[in-house]
Order: sequence, then C-alpha cells, then structure tokens
Amino acid sequence: TSVFMSNKINLGENLIVAEVGCGDWRSSDIKNYNFETTYLFEPNILLYQDIVKNTINDNKIKSFNCALSDRDYIGKLYNYGYTSFLKGSDSFVNLWSWDALGKIPPSDPEVFYKDLTTNVPVFNAAILDKEINLLILTNNGCEYRVLQNLQFRPKFIQIKYYLHTIKQMAYFNLISDWMKQNRYASNVLETAQYNTYFNLLFVKV
Repeated sequence: TSVFMSNKINLGENLIVAEVGCGDWRSSDIKNYNFETTYLFEPNILLYQDIVKNTINDNKIKSFNCALSDRDYIGKLYNYGYTSFLKGSDSFVNLWSWDALGKIPPSDPEVFYKDLTTNVPVFNAAILDKEINLLILTNNGCEYRVLQNLQFRPKFIQIKYYLHTIKQMAYFNLISDWMKQNRYASNVLETAQYNTYFNLLFVKV
C-alpha cells in the first residue's frame, strides 16, 4: 500500500510528479499511481537501469540519469548499495565502521566509499518543469539546494529524512524554515527508527 493511501492523503487528479533521487523503483511510493506525467531523476547508474527496465513500457514516465542541485557541473557520486550521495552533500556526516572490538574510529564516508565513486552530470534544479504538482526529494543532502533554486512552488513536497545527528538536525531546520517562509504545512506520513526517520509531506497553504 502506498504511504499516501495509508494516510488517506488525496493528491487529486492529473498530477505532474518529479522524484529527485528516485532510487529503487520497486520501493517507490508513487509507482501505484497513474499520474499524468512522472519525471524520475537518478544518478546511480545501477538504480537508473532498474528504473528504465521497470518503466520502459509506460510513456507517462520519463527518467533521467543525473542529479539535481544548485548548479550545473560534473559531480562525484559515492555509491553504497541501495543509495548514494554526492560529494559535498550538506548533511552527510561520518559513517561508523567499527571493528569487532570497537577500536576503529568513525571513518570519512568519502574515503570509505572511494572505490565506489562515479562521475555524474548534475544540473541546476531550475530546469524542473513549472507544471509539477508533487515534488519528491530523496537526494541525500541536496534537498535544500534544490529548494533554493526552484523557480516555482509545487502544491506538494515530500521529503524522507534521517535525524541521527546534530548536524542532520541543523540541516533539517534549514528545510523547515524554507517551508515556513514559503507557506507550507507539514504532515508526517510515517516515522521509524525511534523517530529518527521521517517521511514528511509539505502542502502549500
């Protein structure tokens, strides 16, 4: 069941949707909906290929193998399994990789994943279609950069976010402030991991 359905959220009809950092299409919240048009942006080539494989016969879905941020450039993408992050992402903090005795200090994620790095095209979020009604941001630390460069204000913005550290909390406060300044009300769709993971839907009021 979609998270929108389980929360009895009525998104309306004839929506144009964009998901930035789509990831694994099989776990997407939007795959059960018949939207008018869906734009999917995924820089991880393996995940992008999976998206294409699962949506190739749907002419309402348009997918792009790139990332979105605050400018156009070629970025370094660190891949680790089901997700990825761009070098310099605002909220990405050290990952913990302890040995059995817990004596190895937390590692720098950009060092830890250096062998899984690819160069990917990154585009300014200003390219997004102004007709988009639902914008989904699951792009690991570049959400705020996308928001800052939007040339329009969609009716719905969905963000999935982890609040494991003080740095992540401070970053999320930036997003919350942007939402308040632009008159969005928040709805909690789901939480997990002792309320350190949030799936939020912001609605323009």
